[in-house]
Amino acid sequence: MSWIHFDDEAALILFALENASVFGPLNAVAPDPIRNVDFTRELASVLRRPAFFRMPAFVLQMLAGEFSRELLDSKRLVPKTAIEHGFDFRFPVLQNALGDLVG
Repeated sequence: MSWIHFDDEAALILFALENASVFGPLNAVAPDPIRNVDFTRELASVLRRPAFFRMPAFVLQMLAGEFSRELLDSKRLVPKTAIEHGFDFRFPVLQNALGDLVG
């Protein structure tokens, strides 16, 4: 699962606009994609809440319809172009990003 902190996304957009050498598709994602189960566990830890409930896929499909494919299908996006052009992520690690957003 790919993710990105709001501040890093905004900074990445500005970085791309200010650097003419950055062109083409730009994945606005953090450099550390993780599994959904790890994201859930980390979020629960930051919120100091248990993470023992798993939502069955069919429930998600009923609630989210076609969008459930985006949540259930596996994708591993990395910010290759951003890294190649020297973008410095302020929150490259999920724990720090969630801590900043929640804490």
